[in-house]
Amino acid sequence: MASTNNKNSINNYKVEKEKDIRLFDYKLYQHSSYGKSNNTYLPDFGLKPGQLPREELHSNPINVESDLFGIGSTNLENPKEMTNPDKINVQHISFFDRPTIILPEPLVMEKNQRINMLK
Repeated sequence: MASTNNKNSINNYKVEKEKDIRLFDYKLYQHSSYGKSNNTYLPDFGLKPGQLPREELHSNPINVESDLFGIGSTNLENPKEMTNPDKINVQHISFFDRPTIILPEPLVMEKNQRINMLK
């Protein structure tokens, strides 16, 4: 029996397929919110880092993550070797100047300055 629903028409299939392609292109666009930035920096004092792709911290992030989760650690037939993480040094960026901290002179407490009132 033929379907009379609009979802199975050729034109609706083309519209759905075009929508999927555009969504796929949007998410995989290199400089979108899901993509990679031009320059990667970690914020300096006072700010939390935002979204950072895993490839920006290590050159082999999948192997490092597998080791952290213990994937393949109980394989007695072909034991897995430990992965040496290849760390990438990410530069820091400062958004504001830190104020200088002024500390007081060391506090000197003389022994005869406090009187015990409970006597």
